[in-house]
Amino acid sequence: MSKKKPSKYKSKNKQQPAKAVENEKSQQQAQSAEVEAAAAEKNELKRQTDSSLTRWFLFAVVFLAAALFIANMLSSSDGEGSDTTISQRSIESGKSANQLNSEVKTPDKDGKLPDLKLTDEQANSLLNQKDKLNDRSRRDLNIYGKRLLKEGKLQDAIKTFKKVRDANLEDPGGHHNLGIAYVQSGKVEPAIESLKKAVELDNTFKDAYYSLAVAYDQNKEADKALKTFDQLLKIDPQNDRALMRKGVILDNRKRYDEAVNTYKTAISINNESHAAFYNLGNTYLHQKKYKEAAASYQASIRIKPDYAKPYVNLAHCQMELGDSAKAQKNFRTAMELDPKLNARPLGK
Repeated sequence: MSKKKPSKYKSKNKQQPAKAVENEKSQQQAQSAEVEAAAAEKNELKRQTDSSLTRWFLFAVVFLAAALFIANMLSSSDGEGSDTTISQRSIESGKSANQLNSEVKTPDKDGKLPDLKLTDEQANSLLNQKDKLNDRSRRDLNIYGKRLLKEGKLQDAIKTFKKVRDANLEDPGGHHNLGIAYVQSGKVEPAIESLKKAVELDNTFKDAYYSLAVAYDQNKEADKALKTFDQLLKIDPQNDRALMRKGVILDNRKRYDEAVNTYKTAISINNESHAAFYNLGNTYLHQKKYKEAAASYQASIRIKPDYAKPYVNLAHCQMELGDSAKAQKNFRTAMELDPKLNARPLGK
C-alpha cells in the first residue's frame, strides 16, 4: 500500500490560527504603545501648562511689587512733618478792644480777653477799617484768617493776614502767618519774602525757620532749605519734625548715609514715630539694604498697624529676600487697609 501524502492545504490551515494570534498581539501592543504615548504627551502638556502658569503667577507677583512699590511723603517718604503752622505766639491780645457790635466779652481772671469768633460781617468791618487795628482786633482777625485757611478760602486769608501784618509791621507773627497763606496758595516766592522777614525780626522764631525751610524746598532750593533747617536745629536740637523733613530732602538728593543718620536722630528723640521708621526704611531700600529696610518697616507697622504703606515696601523687601509667601500676605494686607492706595515705582 502506498502512503498518503500530507495535504498541503491541511498543513496550511493549521498555521493560520498561530499567525492570527500573533497579529492580534502586535495590534494590542501597538495600541498600548499609542495609548502610552498619548498619555505621556498629555502629561508633558500638563507639565508645560503648570510650569507656564507658575511663571505667569510669579511674574504677576513681581509686577504687583513694582506697581505698588510706594514712593511717598514729600516725594518719597511719609507726610508727617511736612505741614506749616499758623502762629499765635507773636500776636498777643491787648486789654483794649473794639466794640464789635457790643460782643466783646469781659476779661478772664488773668486779665486777658477770651478769643472772639468773628462773623464775616464783623471781619469785613475790620478789614475795611481805615484806622489802625488795635492788638485785640489783630488777634481776632488773625484767628479769622486761620479759619479761612482751614476752609480753603486762600485769597480771603491772604487779604486778612495782610491787614494783620500791616497793623504792626514789627510783629514777626504777622509776617509768618501771611507767609503760610502764600505757601498754601502756591505763591512760594512772596511766601519766602514774608518768612525771611519774620526770621529777621526774631532769630529765635522756630515756626518761622521751619516754614521758611519748607518754602525753600517747595521752590526747589534744597541747599537753602537744608541750611535753614540746620539753623532751626541749632536753636532746637530736639525738633524731630525738622529732622524728618531734612532727612527727606537728603534722601531726595541721594545723600543716603546722611539721611539715615538724620532719621536715626529723629527716632532717638521719638521712638514711637511710625513715619520716622517708614522713612528710614525707604532710604535703606534706595541703598538696596533689604534686611535693614524690612526691620524699619516692621517697626513702623508695630507702632501703627493700620498704616498701609509700609506693608507694601516690606513686601518688596521680602520678595528680594526670597520670601514670596510673606510678600503676598503683606501685599494683601496693604490693599485691604487701603484699596485706593496711591502707589508708584520708588526711585523712578
